[in-house]
Amino acid sequence: MSVRITWSAEDNGYVAVDNTRPGCSAVGATEVEAVQELADARKAWDEAKAKSVSNRKLIQKFFELPLSKRRELLGDYYDRADQGLPEMEKSLQAFSALKADGKVDDFLRKVATVPEQV
Repeated sequence: MSVRITWSAEDNGYVAVDNTRPGCSAVGATEVEAVQELADARKAWDEAKAKSVSNRKLIQKFFELPLSKRRELLGDYYDRADQGLPEMEKSLQAFSALKADGKVDDFLRKVATVPEQV
């Protein structure tokens, strides 16, 4: 465990930084409290990383699906995409719109249910 602890006047407390997890830090009134808080920060960091890896795999799976299945999964988002674009770019545009609407998690849950061999 590689932890750096420093005093932060800005945070009015001690900051514990996990040097093995980029951006993972916590603040506490004492050095001990900062390290204890860092345990929660590490857990959250690890969960976020796992979700990120999982999401990347599902997005890759989606773009490897046949066009007909991508259209089905994207539904109205695909229909609203610029019809003058090549098929892959329409899928990308539709996915971007879906992301902008905050519906990526629901969409990826649907992708996860698609059998590997479609």
